[in-house]
Amino acid sequence: MKAEIAKREAFTVVGLKYRGQNETGEDIPRLWRELVDVLEGVENPLDPNAPCGVVDNYEEETAVFDYVAGVIVKDPHHVPLGMTKLEIPEQTWAIFECALDQLDDTYREIYETWLPQSGYQRAEGPDLEQYSADFLQGRGERAEVRICIPVQEA
Repeated sequence: MKAEIAKREAFTVVGLKYRGQNETGEDIPRLWRELVDVLEGVENPLDPNAPCGVVDNYEEETAVFDYVAGVIVKDPHHVPLGMTKLEIPEQTWAIFECALDQLDDTYREIYETWLPQSGYQRAEGPDLEQYSADFLQGRGERAEVRICIPVQEA
């Protein structure tokens, strides 16, 4: 598994938030469908065809986590009703690419194999999933994902 290590300036994501376990596997896909219906209300998206998912606040004991389905915005002054704004700080990221149908397997390989052998450790901050335009355009089977994990040297 190959990772690109890159530092990225702070940015802001505006989107819909979910908190739970996604036990049935349907909650997060439903969140994305809801986002498509309200996406035009998000002002100043950096690229409305480049959605991102933000995974944060994972609780080991309960497997409960926050997930925001959204887009990166240029000027985050206005947040539509029912949406949330996340400020992502400047960070060094380990970036991995995969197809959408390999998302779970790629996460597992990152955390179980790559990270322990990499010379890096996970830093504070959320995981980020950056999706290709195919994802929101109903062509999920062709969607590519960039998984970004915050890291620091071990």
